[in-house]
Amino acid sequence: MNEALPDFGFDQYKNSTYYFARTLNFEKYPIYEDLHVNFSLKEGIISCSVSSCFNPTYRFTGSYQSGILNNHFDLLTLKRGTGIAPIVQAYYFHNGRVNTTAETIKTLVNDFSTVGMEFLESRFASLSSNLLLNFGLAFIENISTNKEQLKEEFQEELKSAEYVTSRIKHPMYLELKEKLQSIPNQTKELRQLIPGFAFSLIEMYYENNGM
Repeated sequence: MNEALPDFGFDQYKNSTYYFARTLNFEKYPIYEDLHVNFSLKEGIISCSVSSCFNPTYRFTGSYQSGILNNHFDLLTLKRGTGIAPIVQAYYFHNGRVNTTAETIKTLVNDFSTVGMEFLESRFASLSSNLLLNFGLAFIENISTNKEQLKEEFQEELKSAEYVTSRIKHPMYLELKEKLQSIPNQTKELRQLIPGFAFSLIEMYYENNGM
């Protein structure tokens, strides 16, 4: 795998999943790009996904995301262009034998080298022109509130909001959300992401000590 994907080194093995990673930099922020390969010998299937995250908290999880700050998509979904598929198209299949498993891995690597890398490169290329992202990052750079205190406040807010981010009433969140919504010429799709994006920015601030 490492020979086929020289930019992505093996990072770790956890919960039946192999993680291959590389780190890029967008201005002062590292962006963690990961290939997740979940191998099941018993089921005879391999699932594969691709993630690109600003917040390292979401690197090694099985949660798919399509937000502005963190992205995580199934590789075959990216290849098909749709999330709806019969079971025979949802996984890479193998029979446990060396030769057939090697062929399946070869197909997976080829898909990642084409579709997966196209997704990652397109996302990275779009960052500098994303007005919402750049405004949001500038906003959290000016936060001076104690991180532990802010985390506690937001945990209480989330609980009160029944974990629906758009219902959060914290003054910092409301200020950031309002400022993001006031940025002109945003598509309807991007505007719909603003409530979750505003929370994700503040969450990234209070969860990472190096920020």
